[in-house]
Amino acid sequence: MSTPLVSIIVPVYNVELYLEQCLESIIQQTFSNLEIIVINDGSTDNSFKIIKEFTNKDSRFILIDQENKGISFARNLGINNSSGDYLMFVDSDDWIAPNTVEVLLSKIYDTDLVACSYNRAYVGKEIPRIFQFTGNVSNVSFQRRLVGLINEELNDPSQIDSLVTVWAKLYKSKLIKDHKIEFISTKEIGTCEDLIFNLFYLEYCTNVYISNEPLYFYRKINLSSFTSKYKSDLFLLWKNLFNKLESLTKHKGNDFEIALNNRIALSIIGLGINELQNEKGFFAIYKNLRLILNNELYIKAYSNLQLKYFPIHWRIFFFCSKHRIILGVYLILLGIKFMINKNNEN
Repeated sequence: MSTPLVSIIVPVYNVELYLEQCLESIIQQTFSNLEIIVINDGSTDNSFKIIKEFTNKDSRFILIDQENKGISFARNLGINNSSGDYLMFVDSDDWIAPNTVEVLLSKIYDTDLVACSYNRAYVGKEIPRIFQFTGNVSNVSFQRRLVGLINEELNDPSQIDSLVTVWAKLYKSKLIKDHKIEFISTKEIGTCEDLIFNLFYLEYCTNVYISNEPLYFYRKINLSSFTSKYKSDLFLLWKNLFNKLESLTKHKGNDFEIALNNRIALSIIGLGINELQNEKGFFAIYKNLRLILNNELYIKAYSNLQLKYFPIHWRIFFFCSKHRIILGVYLILLGIKFMINKNNEN
């Protein structure tokens, strides 16, 4: 049996502070038969220069330089230019353990997708993400889990997106290319392009292997991250996202419907944290939170949300959300934001 080729796709945009660590972690892999496709997505800092230094010293690199078109376009371009038997995605402000490719590759021969855990990397500390379930699972079970949490899974709402990412996973290239699976632009859905990609991929899988070994390092202190910029259209974009998720799952049964409703209900956390970045101040934030929670989509989601599964602090928060107690939602969101900032600083 010939040694497989693994293509690693790295989209890059203005990450000069973190890029060297990312690329160095890839070239130091214990499995060496790699094709490292780096897409410079119109960076205006020194990222392009750093990439060139790596391409000059390692022939495994393929550099693609383009105008800024967004992460989804960059990843799709990487897929189209890849020739590996397997595909991995690494974000350019993150890094991977030296044996990541070797470990994931050892598991994929008996399955169609391998996912590993990750460390959330803050300043001076790393916190491993422990998944709620591991081992071999069916594609349907994994799809449902990606759509949202149900029943006892709601004990830890922070798990909602713990498995939806495309990084920390190994894919079969043939499945992606044969079925023309692509990333949707975030200009259409705001975020969660990874979730949609994975749901499409899983349509053509039979089973998945999930490991709690944290091989990926997800940097949580990048100041260009989602929580640091206000997106005035995020609510509208996420409604597009939920409509797309509904169309993908409406024939899959009651658990999928519950999972999607719960995802919508829990999304007030992300929408609320986003609103706290609104420079127009308290009254604008209050108005927008009221607008969201009085939307028919959220009224329906909260009418079906089982509060009994949540820890007490989350139960209070979602009770306020369900009954549209806007000031309570606002004050608890301030506490959540404080904790996020504290973690980023420590």
